[in-house]
Amino acid sequence: MVRMLRTTLDLLDGEKNMKSITRWIGVFGRRDRTVTLAERLKETPLEGLDAEVGRLSRAHGYTEVRAAFIELLGVAPLAHFAVLRTVFMKHFAH
Repeated sequence: MVRMLRTTLDLLDGEKNMKSITRWIGVFGRRDRTVTLAERLKETPLEGLDAEVGRLSRAHGYTEVRAAFIELLGVAPLAHFAVLRTVFMKHFAH
């Protein structure tokens, strides 16, 4: 990707160069939008999981976040089960 960016920038000249750089940063500088909810939950530290589930529920809805959380349960270490059970009961068992 870096080689492609350098090649593209070499082809541009003068004032167009800065606009192109800004455009490239806008395209490639953002966080990957293909990250699934389950991946976000897997990346979240155990201490912040309760808050993250709350934020995701407000943003994406109950059903999607619940499915992602169940996927997390399938791959989480058994040592984390007590915390995961507490978070699940708080957000999804109603």
